[in-house]
Amino acid sequence: MDVPSISIMVDSTPDISKKEMYSIIVRYTRNFEIEERLFAFGEMSSKVGADIVEFILAFFKRYGISTTKIISQSYD
Repeated sequence: MDVPSISIMVDSTPDISKKEMYSIIVRYTRNFEIEERLFAFGEMSSKVGADIVEFILAFFKRYGISTTKIISQSYD
């Protein structure tokens, strides 16, 4: 991802079977335009903070996005 910085938003909601589904949304600017993309959506059986961090970091590693580009974070 060739942008200088990114903002991430992580949210979760239970599905109909009460499994926690997490989404990672990334916001960035490109050519002076704000872009927002849903980058990941997945199930997690745990609500433990360390497991959530592992889910987020695995996403960044999988897509080759440097975590040093993160300038803001939002969680719900």
